[in-house]
Amino acid sequence: MAKNDSKSSIRRADLVQMLRYYRLHPSHEMYSIGTFDKAVTVLSQQNRALSLAYLLVENKILKMKSGDKPSSKVAIIGAGFAGLTVAAALIEKGVDAEI
Repeated sequence: MAKNDSKSSIRRADLVQMLRYYRLHPSHEMYSIGTFDKAVTVLSQQNRALSLAYLLVENKILKMKSGDKPSSKVAIIGAGFAGLTVAAALIEKGVDAEI
C-alpha cells in the first residue's frame, strides 16, 4: 500500500510542477497550455487541459458551486482542443467557465 501512496504522491508533485509551468506570471492566475511546447498533439493538449482543470479545482484555486454559493468565474481564451477540454472539465466540476 505504501508503494501506491508513493507513486500517487510523485504524480501529484509532477502535476503541481505542471501548474507552475503553465502559469504565465507569478502574480496572476493566468495559465497557458501548449504555447511553449514543442511536440503538441491533440491527446497531449487534452491531457494537459484535464490536468490543469483538476489542479485548479483540487488545490482550491478555483471554487466549485456549492448550494447557493457561486463558483469562480473563468474566461477561456481559445476554442481549440485544450480550451474546449478545460472548459468542459471545469463546467463538469461546477465552475462557471466561458469560452
